[in-house]
Amino acid sequence: MEPPAKSSTCHLLALPYPGRDGKPANVRFCTLPNVIPSELARAKDFPSFLEAVFTKMEEPFEQLLDLLQLPVTILLADTYMDWAVRVGNRRNFPVASLWTMSASALSVLHHFYLLVKNQHFPVNLSGTK
Repeated sequence: MEPPAKSSTCHLLALPYPGRDGKPANVRFCTLPNVIPSELARAKDFPSFLEAVFTKMEEPFEQLLDLLQLPVTILLADTYMDWAVRVGNRRNFPVASLWTMSASALSVLHHFYLLVKNQHFPVNLSGTK
């Protein structure tokens, strides 16, 4: 009889953008402390919501990592959670960025400088008249 094959465990941690719904049955949720404005307030003041996502979630996320039973081996994070890359670098695990918008939205953002350069963007962003 052959010895059983060795197995390894990969602990993938997914970090979706706040407000996404739905999860597969084999996924366990953990929550962060409520450091961002509520879903109801988000629509009224989106810039403040976005600022909170960019600046206030990193520290409680790291605290959550310290509490997990299994160490994280890879992090899958929404592209807007750019601080997740810093966390992965500090903790020495890879981070994959997940773009959840359409390919056309990515193309516009990627080529935005051409819209400005060729004066196809209707707003003057240079600060000059």
